[in-house]
Amino acid sequence: MPSTPRKVILIRAKPVPVANCEIQTESKGIEMEEKAVQVPKEKNNLELFADAVLDFDWSTLEDPNDKISRKTPIENRGLFIANRISKFFSKLADEFPEVVKNSPLARPEVVTSKFLGVATRSLKRAKKAEKTPRAPRHPISRQESYEAALMRFDLPARNFVRELMAKSFEEEINITINHVLEKVREMRPDLDIGRTTLYKVLKGMGYSYKKKDYDPEIFERPDLKAWRRRFLQEMRERRSKGHFFVFLDETWAFKGMTKARGWTCRNVDKWDKCRDLNAPAPGPRAGKNKGKRIIIMAMLTEEGVLPGSERAFMSGHKEPLADYHREMTSEVFETYVDDMIPAILQAANGRTPVIVMDNASYHSRVSIKVDAMCAEHNIDVVRLPPYHCCYNPIELTWSQLKHALCSEGTTHDDIETVRTRALDYLKGVQPDLAKKWIKHCEKEEEEAFEAEFPLHVVQSMLFPPLAHILQNQNPLDDSSEDSNESDLD
Repeated sequence: MPSTPRKVILIRAKPVPVANCEIQTESKGIEMEEKAVQVPKEKNNLELFADAVLDFDWSTLEDPNDKISRKTPIENRGLFIANRISKFFSKLADEFPEVVKNSPLARPEVVTSKFLGVATRSLKRAKKAEKTPRAPRHPISRQESYEAALMRFDLPARNFVRELMAKSFEEEINITINHVLEKVREMRPDLDIGRTTLYKVLKGMGYSYKKKDYDPEIFERPDLKAWRRRFLQEMRERRSKGHFFVFLDETWAFKGMTKARGWTCRNVDKWDKCRDLNAPAPGPRAGKNKGKRIIIMAMLTEEGVLPGSERAFMSGHKEPLADYHREMTSEVFETYVDDMIPAILQAANGRTPVIVMDNASYHSRVSIKVDAMCAEHNIDVVRLPPYHCCYNPIELTWSQLKHALCSEGTTHDDIETVRTRALDYLKGVQPDLAKKWIKHCEKEEEEAFEAEFPLHVVQSMLFPPLAHILQNQNPLDDSSEDSNESDLD
């Protein structure tokens, strides 16, 4: 049987180049083919390190308990980045010991320290902090941030700021944060603070930027101060006796009243309506406090608006700045009070009724007539000090009334519609809401009373049995001292 030729592959290592060839043996008929292959050379440390980095399992660096988001700014992830680099060198040394043997990589902490330019002890503290569970951070409140900023100011710096603010108040200087910051830096260049920190310091010291509400005449005029003291003491005494209060006042309302603020579209040009009447409007129409208006009168009690006291009549003035008090005459006011006396007596239900009103001109002209008319029916009259409408809770009623009219109103509403809405709102005032308004004004009176009579407050705290005697004693009346002297005689 004839023999089959066999093929033999000869492999020669480089660098000896051998061309591919076929060798046919004469005796055994073996076909031979020779191929050249390359034997890998021995790699240096740098090449081994590169292979180790390419073969490194980066998923081993991920920590499922790590709460740092990738969306966190990089400037806030310094500890996270340092720990991650340190983990990489440590795991590299553990998984590829032959690579890092006899090299600086055998000490991962030292390599990381040199790589980041930080001390080795700092990296050790970072690792320790990572292993120690951190207590959950609670969001700091605004007041806590103000107090923290205030701690950066020592007592001399605080006193300097107080003196600077007090001087600006006295000289009526419109002071700003930049002005205060400039003065503080001149006085204390060692304090490294900015506008935000200074703002928090001012808030922590009790300052706030708001609408100016201090009127020196109200608090400094002797006649107003004496009037206020008498009013506060009289109201305190009457409340202790359980008198029935009726708060009287007037206000106004315009036709077409609507809210001053509302949603508008910035992408719509307001001139589009001028070019095309069918174009969409950029927003709702603006209301105007002018035109026909009504004058509204009412009486507020602890049970709500006194039934039948809601009155609204047309005004003759159309100017928005015209004082609506000019529309009220002494005859109109006198008739109004006379008509409401039966309703007041019925609502008082045996308690002593007290009408509290302001010092409008038409109130003063008929003060004698009104007082005599009320006295005939055992109704007392108490008048507010000038510029002290804050002690009349019906002012809060007017505020809520106008808010309701503006919320429901449109610029197309006529005066009769506004009048009907106003009367309906006054008739629907609930007792709990009226009591809240009255309680608010009582709190204002108590704060003013404590400021006007500080000795009374201290003595009431030290000697409670004397509280009733002190509240019935008029601090402006010296007759008590004269009577005591006469008793001693």
